[in-house]
Amino acid sequence: MSKIVKPVVRSRYRRLIGKEYYIFKRWLQWHFSFTSWAKVRETEMCKHTVFDHKSLIMRPLKNVDMYLQENKKTNLKIAVSKLNNTLILPGQTF
Repeated sequence: MSKIVKPVVRSRYRRLIGKEYYIFKRWLQWHFSFTSWAKVRETEMCKHTVFDHKSLIMRPLKNVDMYLQENKKTNLKIAVSKLNNTLILPGQTF
């Protein structure tokens, strides 16, 4: 049987510095790595659909009030508006 490890309790100052450190580290990776990121925005629709998925946005979940899913709906709308029509070319990272 595996032992459950409790998270380390850190001070507020340490959490703030740690958060900023990882944000800066990610920024450096994005700007100075050799990764080719998908940037091209296609204005016309693609002729071929590679993958299509449909899922209920608002669905009843156990022990979760439906009004709490409104934020999920809003976040998905924002994400789709930013990602829609992004063309991922071979070798690029999304």
